[in-house]
Amino acid sequence: MSNNTTLEEFVEELNHRLLAGYPCIVTIYNQTPAAWQASIVAAATKFFYQNPDGSPQGEPYTDYESNINIVSGQSVSLRSDFPDRCVKRADTVIYVKVPGKDPVPYAGSEEVAAGQCLTSKNYYLRPTKMVAYDQLKSGDALFELTTE
Repeated sequence: MSNNTTLEEFVEELNHRLLAGYPCIVTIYNQTPAAWQASIVAAATKFFYQNPDGSPQGEPYTDYESNINIVSGQSVSLRSDFPDRCVKRADTVIYVKVPGKDPVPYAGSEEVAAGQCLTSKNYYLRPTKMVAYDQLKSGDALFELTTE
């Protein structure tokens, strides 16, 4: 710590250096009822990097999985490509397919404050209503992507 650095700046720099040594991992869990036969058929996360002062660092990186079939009880994980860089934001999108319907996108985003690094994020695909699939009405939203 130099004489010109405040304690707060020093702590932010130290946290940045410690956390930047790990890739950021985003995991999406399919927690839909098995009887609904919903599967995640594609997933992508765009990772945005930052310097210790919060300014952007390099180009964003996108990790993706396509042509997948993540059914109830399974998960898929996506990773940043530079473990030595600090992830400031991660934007995630998945496509969910149920029999007889086109895939539908669901999205989530997580951002941390300047000086912090995002190291992991969990998303959960869940039904919006706990009813039998055939009890849903036309126009009902089938799923939601939550963080809890």
